[in-house]
Amino acid sequence: MVKPGVTLAQLHDAAMEVIEKAGYGKYFIHFLSHTLNGGTADKPTSLGLSSKWVPTATNLVADKPLVPRHMFTIEPGIYIAEKNLGVRIEDDILVTKNSYEILTKDAPKEIEEIEKLMKEKTIHLIK
Repeated sequence: MVKPGVTLAQLHDAAMEVIEKAGYGKYFIHFLSHTLNGGTADKPTSLGLSSKWVPTATNLVADKPLVPRHMFTIEPGIYIAEKNLGVRIEDDILVTKNSYEILTKDAPKEIEEIEKLMKEKTIHLIK
């Protein structure tokens, strides 16, 4: 659904519909997303930065239509207190001219991938 003209509120409502149909509606207790550093991004051009996009400030609100360069998260969370269980997977999104780009597409999301990464990259601060 992410493209120019759609609102964050519409994205939230769509996510809520999916989660409610799966039977977890009462456990989805926060908004679907938030902006990243104000909500827009520019290409770094001559800034000498290694990242593809540089966040810049703008006013991005839930009922304002998305436009190219808007940056925000999509992070549905389900929290089941009685089972002491919570799950939230976050992706960072950049709205493009006609669609979107997932800035975190290479981040691990499967349990096995995350556990493997944690074993490889664990830093022990206390010995």
